[in-house]
Amino acid sequence: MTAYWFFFALPAIAALSPIYVKKDIDIFFWSLLFLTYVFVIGFRHQVGGDWGTYIIASGVFSERFNFLDFNIRADYAYEFINWLSHELSLGVYGSNVFSAIIFTLALFYFCSMQPNKWMGIIISFPVIILILGMGFTRQGVAFSFILLSIISLIKKQQFYFFIYIFLAVLFHKSSIIFTPMYLLSISYKKNNIFQIVFFVIFSLFILYLVWSDFSHLFRTYVIGKLSNAAYPGGLISKGGFIRAGLNIVPAILMIFFRNEITNNKVERKIFLLFSFASIGSLFSVQLYSVVTDRIVLYISILQVFVFSRLNYIFKNDNTVKILNICIFLFYSLVLYVWLNHGINSHAWIPYMNLFFHN
Repeated sequence: MTAYWFFFALPAIAALSPIYVKKDIDIFFWSLLFLTYVFVIGFRHQVGGDWGTYIIASGVFSERFNFLDFNIRADYAYEFINWLSHELSLGVYGSNVFSAIIFTLALFYFCSMQPNKWMGIIISFPVIILILGMGFTRQGVAFSFILLSIISLIKKQQFYFFIYIFLAVLFHKSSIIFTPMYLLSISYKKNNIFQIVFFVIFSLFILYLVWSDFSHLFRTYVIGKLSNAAYPGGLISKGGFIRAGLNIVPAILMIFFRNEITNNKVERKIFLLFSFASIGSLFSVQLYSVVTDRIVLYISILQVFVFSRLNYIFKNDNTVKILNICIFLFYSLVLYVWLNHGINSHAWIPYMNLFFHN
């Protein structure tokens, strides 16, 4: 458990330190933290709630991989990475390191675009990094490509959006629900009819590729969530309500201070959408906790986006510093509660690594 507090404290030193450092030194420590997290996430050993599932995927499923098979299966791109890792005799660690590099690179890239990038990592640590990045590897990579797709829309690089969202869907089919984000980036004029037509064709294509498995998941987790459970309460994600609640304060801040937080119209539309979805999740999480929780994990980046931009809302430097300390203390509490009282946190404790474990 001490290891997690150490890795959590690393960005806090930079985020809360009153000492100004030169840009090149800041870049050096930022790069060092990036490599540290890749090592921690990629070479973890028997850590994460789905560790057993990924061990199976790295072995049995890899031997059955078929390039032309898109039927009910895990997720095509992840199975390909597992197959490649299996062929190279790297096992689960090869696919985990690859996933860790993509995940950490995208998260660090997004945080570097915020005014307080170090605070962004602090905010990300308890849920996005520990639970998503180290627990749900496939969804973690899909989350990474969704981040990159958001960045591409913000930077008006719409072609890259389709590449990233396609890769996201191949790693986790649930990410298909983020495809309509593209519609927030275009102006509806006659000369843009080609963009709309291309979007429709693209959407139908990826829906066709994943339809068999996607419809199966829909029947399991939405239609038959009560009848397919091993216990009377149905298919339940017990941490879903808490994770949904973490998005509410940043959602409210985004709605009321949207013009102060960003002057980029596309960025504003996307995170307003995430804000309203976060509020709506409070109403759906009790009935469809598993589905809602998975969506909440994706849009948890809203916390990073809003809380890293408090200096745009509150102009007084001392006020922002106090708020940053409060945010650090709050996420320290979130980490403490999850490590000590989380229902599945035992799967993360103790932290073990391929290079040092009993």
